[in-house]
Amino acid sequence: MSTIKTVYNARQKFQTTEKVGKTQMQVVMFILHPYIMHIQDIKPDGNYGFRAIAVYLGLDEDAWATIRYNLIEELHIFRTQYVAIFGSDGQWTRVYNSLNFFTLDRGASIEHWMAMSDMDLLIASKFNVKLHILSAAQSFKYFTLRSTPPPSYQLVAIAIGYVNNNHYVQVVLTEGYPMPPIMPQWVHFRHDCATTWATPYAERIHAYM
Repeated sequence: MSTIKTVYNARQKFQTTEKVGKTQMQVVMFILHPYIMHIQDIKPDGNYGFRAIAVYLGLDEDAWATIRYNLIEELHIFRTQYVAIFGSDGQWTRVYNSLNFFTLDRGASIEHWMAMSDMDLLIASKFNVKLHILSAAQSFKYFTLRSTPPPSYQLVAIAIGYVNNNHYVQVVLTEGYPMPPIMPQWVHFRHDCATTWATPYAERIHAYM
């Protein structure tokens, strides 16, 4: 009976947030509406954020486990820096545990979902991309922490819309779109060599603001 009640409550919550999500999606789209070419939903199995990143990197959507593994690698190699960014060893461990899910025959439970507030700098730094997170509450841009930007023809830009407070969608933007502000953590923790990531985008950030 407990299991049945849990399933019922989860279904009710999903149906409610699905309705709310339409409004939130409209808000996300309104932020940059003239510059949005396409929005693509992702399979809602608890790995959707990692699936979205995989597709942007030219991998199959089912390569979500590879993305998890790569982010764990980033977390371990630069542990000292991420402990400083997260504020404690305990928070570092929590992020590690959230990434540590590789079961293929069932979806990820909530403790293994992607929390972009934890993963943003990990993603940008591991894959050397510029990352845009768009949401109804706040939108930010992230760059890698430790390298110079690649040539423009090699640069990968990832835009993710966050809706329902629990789901991510891919957003395809036109060239020259206004850019959300840079996440303050990047400014504080980036290495000197990464400074030039922000240089070409000052006018576009100003236009967004």
